[in-house]
Amino acid sequence: MENQKISVKMDLPYKEAVSYMKALVESLESGKIVVENGEEHVTLTPMEHVDIKVEAKAKKDKQKFSFEISWSDQTEANLKISDKEPEVKEAPAQLEKEEKKSEKKEVMGKKDEKDKKEKSKGKQKKK
Repeated sequence: MENQKISVKMDLPYKEAVSYMKALVESLESGKIVVENGEEHVTLTPMEHVDIKVEAKAKKDKQKFSFEISWSDQTEANLKISDKEPEVKEAPAQLEKEEKKSEKKEVMGKKDEKDKKEKSKGKQKKK
């Protein structure tokens, strides 16, 4: 779908703003919102589930109320519920660290064995 956007900011009488809100509610109830500004228009089709954000602010000389509604058509969810814990998948960097630790232990183990053999040989020669 092609990106479409209409953004308008204007000062208007309160009753006219209420009329816009009523038209928005009617559009939401019908399942289609069409926003027009001159030759441009954007058509939106709300999904069954929507996200909303409400914000109200009151300062000394100014008040503001915002209501944002959004949705996406992503229907695939990754949620799983069970009594079994999933296998832990280590990140490639973590696997690499573990492999290096393992190699280091292996090398150190061989070095320790070599040292023990040399010490053992040295004791045998002294006898």
